[in-house]
Amino acid sequence: MRYSWLGCGLIIGFLLSFGPTPAVSPAEASAGAANATDSQSVKESEDEAPAVDWSRGAKEAATLEGHEDDILSLAFSPDGRYLATASYDKTARLWKVPSGDLIAVLRGHEDGAPSSVFSPDGRYLATASFDHTAKLWEVPSGAHVKTLKGHRWTVWCVAFSPDGRYLASASSDGTAKLWQVPSGRLVATLRGHGDLVSSVAFSPDGRYLATGSYDNTVKLWELPSLRLLATLRGHNREIWMVTFSPDGRYLATGSWEEVAKLWEIPSGKQVATLVGHQGVVQPVAFSHDGKFLATGGMDHTAKVWTVPSGELVTTLSGHRGAIRSVAFSPDGRYLATGSIDGTAKLWELPSGRLISTLSSHSFWVECVAFSRDGRYLATGSWDSTAKLWVPVAGSD
Repeated sequence: MRYSWLGCGLIIGFLLSFGPTPAVSPAEASAGAANATDSQSVKESEDEAPAVDWSRGAKEAATLEGHEDDILSLAFSPDGRYLATASYDKTARLWKVPSGDLIAVLRGHEDGAPSSVFSPDGRYLATASFDHTAKLWEVPSGAHVKTLKGHRWTVWCVAFSPDGRYLASASSDGTAKLWQVPSGRLVATLRGHGDLVSSVAFSPDGRYLATGSYDNTVKLWELPSLRLLATLRGHNREIWMVTFSPDGRYLATGSWEEVAKLWEIPSGKQVATLVGHQGVVQPVAFSHDGKFLATGGMDHTAKVWTVPSGELVTTLSGHRGAIRSVAFSPDGRYLATGSIDGTAKLWELPSGRLISTLSSHSFWVECVAFSRDGRYLATGSWDSTAKLWVPVAGSD
């Protein structure tokens, strides 16, 4: 059976839900949990996001070839100099931006890698794998730093704490784990979910950790104590994605239902149910100012909603297949979407005007991402390639 993920937590829409996970002992978290993370975290710059003009469309700048199987995730480094891709071919790769030159091939996993993420300072890349492990790698050398062993089944998702000192992992064994970076020391095992843990996310201030599960719930843990603060109930189907708003006040969740939900942090109170899709909602993503949330659905549409009211701003129609990925530009003026129809699309906000259809991939587009400065757009595909795009200039 094949699995496909968009970053942390998104299982392919056509994949049927797993059966029960193996029984997991309800042992207490490790004694070292008290030192799990520091409340003083490294935050992204709060300066006004750069305005980059994508209104004339996007043109292909580079095609990144070398993977031998589907690309399952991609990510820009914080400084925008590198792009990481992770694939079903058991490797991750580092590429130079904007040239697309290959810098390093990260080998060592024994199965596909559904998730890859840079540390906040850009020194490390973490990958998750179907081989039950996560790995840490140096950037840009690609040197292997540590293999994180301890999960009993697939590791779906990894996430760095905002200060970069810890890595969280989510697994089919029904647990999440917290590891020290770069030593790879296991700090704590978080137990309590009744099914696989599909997604994990740190709040921007590093005070909370959220875990989403196929038991239809989200759990909110306090850091550094790792005390369970709340279990968020309200979804009727499996959770596959959790993400915090940039200010940490809200958590968005996506599941196998036709709705997404917004929750207040740290109370765990449900503040909005986003109703409007006619099919399962797949990806969810906040704008960089936290005022809007984008959702993608199996109904071939993406939608943009206000936060926290959950009012619908616009519906983006034009794809011929399920939406697999959504990403806001840093300034919030544009949204990129990737679809199983083999295209990515670029939309203007809030009007919802379709600016450009990026149609040079030969199979579905699994992931899309803007660089932090907004100058580049990346797309990753099941055709085993990634592409870098730049704005069309007035003279082009």
